[in-house]
This record gives sequence, C-alpha cells and structure tokens, in this order.
Amino acid sequence: MTSEQPRCYACGGPATTKDHVPPKGLFPEAKDVPDGTDYRTNLLTVPSCSACNNARSDDDQYAMAVIAVHFENNKVSVDHAGAKVLRSLKRKPALAAKLLETRVQVTVEGQPTMAFKVDRKRLDGVFRATARGLHHLEYGTSLSGFIQIIDFACLVEHESLD
Repeated sequence: MTSEQPRCYACGGPATTKDHVPPKGLFPEAKDVPDGTDYRTNLLTVPSCSACNNARSDDDQYAMAVIAVHFENNKVSVDHAGAKVLRSLKRKPALAAKLLETRVQVTVEGQPTMAFKVDRKRLDGVFRATARGLHHLEYGTSLSGFIQIIDFACLVEHESLD
C-alpha cells in the first residue's frame, strides 16, 4: 500500500508542516485568561508547506491584534488583548507602529477611546487562508480561485442609505 505525500492546502505543493485554521493566535492560552481555560486545545490543522505557513505569520499576528481589541468583544477577548496581544506588540514594534500610525480619538458609548484604520488586505488574506483551510478539511481538496470577503458586520443603517 503506497501513501501519497500530503499536499499543501494553499498552493498544492508538497506539505512539510501543518497550519492552524483559523490561526492559533486568535485563541488565548491558559496563562492569558483569569480562569485558566486553554482555548488552544483541539485546534484544526491542515497540511501546509513551510513557505505558505510562514508567509502569513505576520498577518496572523495582525489579525489577532485587530480582532482582540475590537470594542464589542467579550471578556475572554479583552483578557486576550490585555495579555497576548500586548506581548506580541512588544516583541514586534513594527506591528505596533503599523496599528498606531492610523489611530484616531473616538467616543464609543460616551467613553473616549482610540480607533485605527484596519488594513483590509492583510485581514482579508487571513480570512481567505482560513476559508481555504476549512474547505480542505471538509472536502480534502484545495480551493482554487478568488475568495471575496464581504464585511457584513460593519453595515451602517442610515436614512440617507434607504
């Protein structure tokens, strides 16, 4: 019985490693939440080549930071932002600088806070890689073609849009 070498879910080349989908950085480690829950158990992985896996590393960290600091997040995400995201930003000053260069002061629910412009190209790339990985897990094949990311969470209702 011959076994075929696994193929990279993203490019179809020979797989030499595994990639987490969604990225494991989106899930807090036990040390980063007060109740000690480990949200990194049983994470999904797909076969990947080193080039595809490593190429998205910085974008995965960017996505972690952007998602974790969203003002409507739950307590687990707030704790994640206060621990893992801050450690990541300290280790990667370029990432912190990228986030801070577009910051503006805003008021949310009567409270002053900070907002920043999201680099949609980077964020959407992480979402596309996740979609490709989930497709590979479900169907055992690579998903070819372009994946369009539609931002339905930020639709604004306004009388001038009716």
